[in-house]
Amino acid sequence: QFQQLKRRLLGEGLFDVKKKQPLPALPRTVGVLTSHPSAAWEDVHNTFRDRRAPLRILVRGCRVQGPGAAEDMVQGLREMVSARPDLVLLTRGGGSLKDLWAFNEEILVREVAASPFPILSAVGHETDTVLADLAADAFSRTPTAGAMRICAGWEEARESMGILANRLEEAATRAGEACSVRLGRVARNLRAQSPSRRLERFSSRLLQGETRLVAIGLQRSARDRSALLRES
Repeated sequence: QFQQLKRRLLGEGLFDVKKKQPLPALPRTVGVLTSHPSAAWEDVHNTFRDRRAPLRILVRGCRVQGPGAAEDMVQGLREMVSARPDLVLLTRGGGSLKDLWAFNEEILVREVAASPFPILSAVGHETDTVLADLAADAFSRTPTAGAMRICAGWEEARESMGILANRLEEAATRAGEACSVRLGRVARNLRAQSPSRRLERFSSRLLQGETRLVAIGLQRSARDRSALLRES
């Protein structure tokens, strides 16, 4: 039954890669469709918290296995439309083929493929594959992996911002040091041109001139005295 439905939907182009929407690199509003409370939700919630992504999380608890589960998830996706999320994470933990069968139901697979917003499917464990994975715009192997993928862009942005902040700090330090050197030079020039310093220099030159005049006067007086003594 799984293979027959897969071949039929594949033939209709429902899984066509060209029809898939790209996941936003920096989502702000994220819808989560899963059983709530559940281990899957705890894994997703803890990952969002630990990765510190600035996300607005909209959780729609729904049935994820048994009769009526596919219809409940379809209704949850339709309710998300009015909230206009950047993407929706459709997720649950692992289980048997029977436990995961709701994610193979045609009604859910078609709803996922036709979604107006990107859907990231993260159903089961590493080895589990359901048709909702193929219909979604992207899929991850586990709920935790799905949450990490949603946060990846924010982590890269935070890392880039940290590098940029360090570079800006280094540039600002270098600029500050250069300005300090220039200001010191200007301050010295201003001090050298201040009226008090100019007066000091003028007074010094005046004193030097006065000293030279006194010395010349003394020299001439000595010569005159010597000449008088010789004549006498």
